[in-house]
Amino acid sequence: MDPGISRNVSTAVVVFVGFVAVCVSLCITGTLVRRMSDATPHPVQQKLAESSEATFSGTFVAPEAECFHFVMGMPMSVTSPDDLRGRLCVVLGTNLVYQANFTPEDVKECNWLDQVGWRGYILTWRAEVGSLDGVLRPGRSYIVCCELGQVPSSRVSLWLTYVQNWKIYRQSLKRH
Repeated sequence: MDPGISRNVSTAVVVFVGFVAVCVSLCITGTLVRRMSDATPHPVQQKLAESSEATFSGTFVAPEAECFHFVMGMPMSVTSPDDLRGRLCVVLGTNLVYQANFTPEDVKECNWLDQVGWRGYILTWRAEVGSLDGVLRPGRSYIVCCELGQVPSSRVSLWLTYVQNWKIYRQSLKRH
């Protein structure tokens, strides 16, 4: 065989093998990046109730998530959580599964509701009240009741906040 042809064939084989290696590497990298992005945490806020009464309730189905908290939403014009004294109860069927008392000193201001126009106060921030993650089970329907110590000076809203990985969050959007 002519040495020039042999060299051209060898070069073509090396180029082809290099091309295949690059393609396989890109596929593997793309898969890894996609899997990593699917695991990226995504914060979610779910409005459960809105009221101007001292006692109100809402229902929710617990999603597949973690880092659950109940957050009280107040109008942005309210600059102090002085009205936030009361009790929060979560009921599954006929069983009380969670209870937390809260005062203005117990709540933690947050920006989690800013994008929906409410000033947020986390009611379940203190470690003494226990973690909702150990109580809520995905797919189960719960009733949450809130009893404030007095009628609020303005409308308030109650939210369930949690973190889902991006893949589960996208799937939940498709179902709704």
